[in-house]
Amino acid sequence: QMILRKFFDFEDPWKIDSNVLLSNIKLIEELEIKEAKDYLTALYKKLFFWNWNIKRKIREIIDKWK
Repeated sequence: QMILRKFFDFEDPWKIDSNVLLSNIKLIEELEIKEAKDYLTALYKKLFFWNWNIKRKIREIIDKWK
């Protein structure tokens, strides 16, 4: 749980490094860490519309894990 928080806990959404975040999300998907689903869902809701590629990837993973 602590590792997942580090992957997805951003104090300031304006300072999110999109490349790092997308790499983290892909790693979560590749390792099939389904415990991250709640974090992904929260992140999806927190991200701004211009992060559409990250939001699309999150939605893809969540749908796949249903």
